[in-house]
Amino acid sequence: SRMCTPMLYGPKEYLETLGNISHCAVDYVENAAACESDTTCEWKAMFESGVCFQDPKSVTTTTTMAGVTYSTIEVQLPLTVDDAAAILNNATVQDAMKTGFAEAMDVPVEDVMLEIQAVRRLTAHTRKLQTELLAIFSVVMPSLEDAIVKQVEIETISLDATNEAIATAVASVGFSGALEVTGKMTMRIPEPTTTTTTTTTTEASNTTTTEGGDDGDAGDDGDDGDDGDEEPPSSAIAGSASAAV
Repeated sequence: SRMCTPMLYGPKEYLETLGNISHCAVDYVENAAACESDTTCEWKAMFESGVCFQDPKSVTTTTTMAGVTYSTIEVQLPLTVDDAAAILNNATVQDAMKTGFAEAMDVPVEDVMLEIQAVRRLTAHTRKLQTELLAIFSVVMPSLEDAIVKQVEIETISLDATNEAIATAVASVGFSGALEVTGKMTMRIPEPTTTTTTTTTTEASNTTTTEGGDDGDAGDDGDDGDDGDEEPPSSAIAGSASAAV
């Protein structure tokens, strides 16, 4: 057996070829009248016949790119707790923490997201692993300007006021464990970058103007029948494109 490597024309190349063949070349093989009646196609005379191409003017590609916008404020609050599982596995307590945080920072609670991470540390005195929590609050602001102003306001709110607001909120839903905010760090984080590409096909009406005796010139197209059994090269090209599809 003979091994042919590398593969020069495989499925990838086949699909790329299909993507470059328009419906004009496939649907209107040696059919000038049908090609010209399609507003997205253009007929070009070639080799005593012609080929139907897609009209470049009928395709418009618009690409819109949105840059990175740092309009979300992230606030990290380290927490000291006596029962981490009672907070990690309790959605009611977490919702109360969001409510207390929103009240302390003067932001709508629906614009606040909360992620809690468990941090295990080795204490210096007992040499035992102690579980602490890191509460990461994200506040979505309407614009970059609003985010800059709000970040400054959040940084000026004292740690005691933040701790009291969250502790009061979780106590109101029945949480009786110990919870203390031991620090606060703020930063602005970016929104995801989005790229949108839109391709539209514009249909433009074909206008044919007839003047004087020019109608007789159209009779030149009848030369196609003079070839007899000889197949014009354009038929082979268009036929290959049709077979590939």
